[in-house]
Amino acid sequence: MRGRHALAAVLAAAAAMTAACGSSSTDQAAPAPPPPADVSAPPAGLTWANYQGVQVPRGDAGPHRYSPDGVRVEFDHTPQGVALAAMTHSVRVGIAPDTSWPNVLTASVAPGPGRDEFAVNRVLVSITQPVAKGDAPVIVGYEITDYTAGNAVVWVYTREADDSLAATRVQEVWREADWRMVMPAPGESTAPTVKAVDTLPASVVRVSPDA
Repeated sequence: MRGRHALAAVLAAAAAMTAACGSSSTDQAAPAPPPPADVSAPPAGLTWANYQGVQVPRGDAGPHRYSPDGVRVEFDHTPQGVALAAMTHSVRVGIAPDTSWPNVLTASVAPGPGRDEFAVNRVLVSITQPVAKGDAPVIVGYEITDYTAGNAVVWVYTREADDSLAATRVQEVWREADWRMVMPAPGESTAPTVKAVDTLPASVVRVSPDA
């Protein structure tokens, strides 16, 4: 932003000098807009990490910072960064154990009534063990259906233990230099956040080799 302000000041000064002299030689062409973000490009450097029995992808676009209690933060401000954030948040927030879920929730989810309600309900349950082998879902891909610099909607596709497919809607916002998941406020939306699907759409970016 400082550079933009400085450029504006220089252009304003140049315009004033031109007006005073009463002449102008050429018109400066406006800079070309940046290319649109490529939401279909897969994340580079993809690897997998086991969290509570579920394999979670990570890559060159994040996460870039880790903590022993399961917190994963600092995703790139790109479509690939938000895709990795959505896949990470949709798993870790849901199955974080009793010993670490408050830290995972605070670091991964944007503040709001939805997060507050989740915290109240999470206190009522207990998670002390990883997901049982054979019951864990497998993340097979994702689709970004909406993307701006400040907001994104990502559908995360998983293959369930019974071999069925499900899609989970994850909304992310760019806040405090990182992507944060948004939990709808109570009664805010009637749209399903999880739905069953028969097959993976052609537009899905596949991340699992057995997708």
